[in-house]
Amino acid sequence: MLLGGAFTANTALLKKKPAYDPRKDLVPLAIVASVPNILVAGPRLKQNDLASLVAEAKANPEKINVGSNGVGTTLHLSAELLKARTGIKLTHVPFRGWSDCMVAVVNGEIEIMFDNLNTALPNIKDGKLRAIALADAKRHPTLPDTPTLGELGVKDAEVTSWFGIMVPAGMPAPVAEKLAQSLSASAQSADFKRLVAAQGMDAIYMGPAEAGKYWLAEIDKWEAIINSAGVEKQD
Repeated sequence: MLLGGAFTANTALLKKKPAYDPRKDLVPLAIVASVPNILVAGPRLKQNDLASLVAEAKANPEKINVGSNGVGTTLHLSAELLKARTGIKLTHVPFRGWSDCMVAVVNGEIEIMFDNLNTALPNIKDGKLRAIALADAKRHPTLPDTPTLGELGVKDAEVTSWFGIMVPAGMPAPVAEKLAQSLSASAQSADFKRLVAAQGMDAIYMGPAEAGKYWLAEIDKWEAIINSAGVEKQD
């Protein structure tokens, strides 16, 4: 089963709980690809860096609008995470989809949004968006001059869209181990890395132990953020 990072928020986000318990019923065998989120600004934002943005948001709570492609999406939750880590108040503006939100930021209808790096990058390169900070543990080679949130003093605010392989918890151990070995070999091959890069993502590899810890930590992180922010539950 191929799953992505958005699934780690479902436990806390959905009105109706899934038929499975993601903490107990699913076992990650590998995480193989990811792309970080990035905080970007359009022409409406007068501040040019995170410190100035945070200062403005604290001086004028809810004045700055942060867009997303809908309530409960990873782009929205990235903003909630930033708010929680910095203590600022922003006004969330959910759009019907990603393209509507991006147009609003580029045209100056709203100030900022979080986006996946691969989809934000063309507008950054064209000068339509300004890269404020990367929501990752380290800088990205495509934007080496853009600092991470952690570098700027906002700790534990990393958000990546990632993809991994999960299996049912009841799968026999020898079968799971054999699958994990095959995934390890495939995920670290040159052909796989080229394929992932062609999709605008980064090839990574986390084996069962590391992926399992990451999976549970992500569930806990989003549950805490969703509940503390009072994010509306989704159908």
